Amino acid sequence: MMNVFFSQFVVISIYTLILFTENYQANNVSLFNQNLTLNCTIKILQCSPCQQGSFADPKLATCGCCNTTAGYCASKSFCTACQKGTAQSKSKQSNCTKCLPGFYANETGSETCSPCDIGTHASDNGTVNCSPCNAGFYQNDTGQADCDPCPQGQFQNNTGGDSCAPCAEGQYQNLTGQALCEACPTGHFQNNTGEAACDECQPGQFQKSTGQTLCEECSEGHYQNVSGQALCDPCALGFSQNLTGALECDPCTPGFYCPEIGCIECLACEAGTYVDESAAQLCVKCQEGEYQNITGQDSCVECDMGTFCNCTGCEACFLCGEGHFGNETKLDDCYACPIGTYQPMKGQTDCKDCPPGAEAIKSGSHNCTGCAKGTYKNTTSPDFCKSCDVGHYANVVNSTECLPCDAGHYQEQTGQFECKACLTGSYCNKSACANCVACPAGHEALTGGAEDCTQCDKGYNKSVDSFELCEQCPDGYFTIQKGSRLCNICPENFWCPQKDESPQQCPPRCYCPQGTGSNPIRCNAPWFNIDKSSASCKPTGELMAIIGGCSAVFLIAVIIASVKFHRYRNSRRTVDDEVRPLATSGQQIYTGL
Repeated sequence: MMNVFFSQFVVISIYTLILFTENYQANNVSLFNQNLTLNCTIKILQCSPCQQGSFADPKLATCGCCNTTAGYCASKSFCTACQKGTAQSKSKQSNCTKCLPGFYANETGSETCSPCDIGTHASDNGTVNCSPCNAGFYQNDTGQADCDPCPQGQFQNNTGGDSCAPCAEGQYQNLTGQALCEACPTGHFQNNTGEAACDECQPGQFQKSTGQTLCEECSEGHYQNVSGQALCDPCALGFSQNLTGALECDPCTPGFYCPEIGCIECLACEAGTYVDESAAQLCVKCQEGEYQNITGQDSCVECDMGTFCNCTGCEACFLCGEGHFGNETKLDDCYACPIGTYQPMKGQTDCKDCPPGAEAIKSGSHNCTGCAKGTYKNTTSPDFCKSCDVGHYANVVNSTECLPCDAGHYQEQTGQFECKACLTGSYCNKSACANCVACPAGHEALTGGAEDCTQCDKGYNKSVDSFELCEQCPDGYFTIQKGSRLCNICPENFWCPQKDESPQQCPPRCYCPQGTGSNPIRCNAPWFNIDKSSASCKPTGELMAIIGGCSAVFLIAVIIASVKFHRYRNSRRTVDDEVRPLATSGQQIYTGL
């Protein structure tokens, strides 16, 4: 009995306390929040139903001991508010329901769960707050459990996005759920928005930068034959391109060349050069004997006859010079005119023979020289001038013939320009004499250039044929005829004072032996007498006596002079001895007189 009574007392007390504090419970002030597990032997007869947003927790005595169905508590204040993330839209409930995915309840006592706003999601049950969509995701509807990934070609770089933005021009995105777009790589472009891929630059185009909306055309001198390239390639050596956006370069045509990469225009071969093939990197110089005076040519031209080129790269051939000729094409040098020929003009194909009176003594002559004096030439030919023969001469240049030496003149050598006068003692009585002839015996030529000899004059003779002049007869000889070969000796007892006259009788008191000339022997008396045996004068006795006496006188005078000289020398020696001092040990000693 005591236990029953105590139990009822407790219940009545609690109920009274609840009633007392009902007003406080209405203001969300819970004075009793303890879990009381009771046997509920005493039922609470009057309970209140829990309203929406709350529930009657059967574990609590204030609710679990109500003498009613579930969902009631002793007072509304004993109803438990739905926790965050749960809600109860009905009254008289014994629990709250968790918010479904896509919904949330961020306050206690929620009657319903709110749908997640756009840009958010709740993927789990019982969500208190919705989560914003991650970057790269979006949600444009409410009450969604998940966010949708941005499709290809779009992006979202913020959280909580309700939409995705298209990739800008020059960008792309080939993946879903991306926060950013990628820049188009080099060699690609995109001129639209919201694209999942970039387009490749077409052949003839390039793009060296990323994130571009257009490709650029290859510039002049460049090409590109592959799509999707970052750069264009320069034209190779020997190729060019003068257009933009080219797929290939054009080979230089023959006559043109390109010496470096990236040529816009091929260069024309300069004058003096050529190239006969396509895609040439360099031109070739014209070889010797050829030329080219026009640019951009594929061959050289052979030098014409009368011209030449002795080096490579000639722009024009040179005229053969004076004294030279060219009788062929493609000459690298002209030929010298042969000896005996000449050429006074340039650019000729042959040489000329020298005319009469002229010659060319060396090759390469541009004119002929006149035959020198002493030579001649009487034909037009390559022959040399010839020397005049002996007995002939040519005293002017350019002679076409030689002249014979006049009579009285000669020339013993060839090639002479004058004749010599015959020397004295010689003569020539015809023309063209090679030598003069000696005058015969008894004849002479007193002057040079004699055409004939003359007889020796009286008193002169010449015994043999020779170039000598007639000689005067020696003293004691004479001749009274012209042309004498020999002179006559003057006979005895005659003398010949004139060699061209007859002998004369020897003068008185003279002796004239044979051959006496202009001085007969005279013997003067009384000192000399004629000695016919020796053909001379001999002294007389008187002359010999005088000569002997003079000789004796001279001898005596010599003897007397010798004796006097000997005495003088002796007397001089005695005086010297008396005055000479004596010397002893190097000192003078007086010896007296």
